[in-house]
Amino acid sequence: GIFALAQVLLLGVNMLDLIWVTRTNLALGIPDKVFLFGEDLISPMVRRLAEMPMLILAAKLCPKGVEATLFALNMGVSNYGVSVGRYCGSFLLESLGGVEGPEFKNLTLFIFIKSLTRLLPILLIPGLVPKGNPDDDAAEMAEAHAMVPSDDEEEDSRRTSEDSRRASELQMSELGGNEDFGPVGFEMKDRMLAGADEL
Repeated sequence: GIFALAQVLLLGVNMLDLIWVTRTNLALGIPDKVFLFGEDLISPMVRRLAEMPMLILAAKLCPKGVEATLFALNMGVSNYGVSVGRYCGSFLLESLGGVEGPEFKNLTLFIFIKSLTRLLPILLIPGLVPKGNPDDDAAEMAEAHAMVPSDDEEEDSRRTSEDSRRASELQMSELGGNEDFGPVGFEMKDRMLAGADEL
């Protein structure tokens, strides 16, 4: 669907550089000035458009209360992917050799390989992206892919949280309560109760 289309668009943008490097543009009567806004400008725009469906899908399937965590995870994985891509590109440059001026012997091969790697994520789409489209109901999509807890799981989580809170209060009372510890006792109790709430 839309994820595969985004990768194909990125491939097309990369191919603009290939047309320019092989000087095919001059054979077609297209001046070099047209390629001034090549991959460096157009590719980030296409990448941002490609990220939108993933962010929308994540927002629809995100369990309540962990929205910020999910967004941070998405951004972290995205930034990690960019960093790994740069290292892979550097490794490819070193492996090919001959990409230095003034000859640039293997530059065409480098750009061709780099462009084809844009198609690799398409192989992961069937396994990583749930079936459906952006118009589907979020609850149905989430239940189909078990990404949000059921009513029973939420009830179990609430009971566990209450049990943890009771255990923390009991532990504090066995230690002598807040009276024996003064301000430190209040702080300790607050921390234990906060920890129980997080469970």
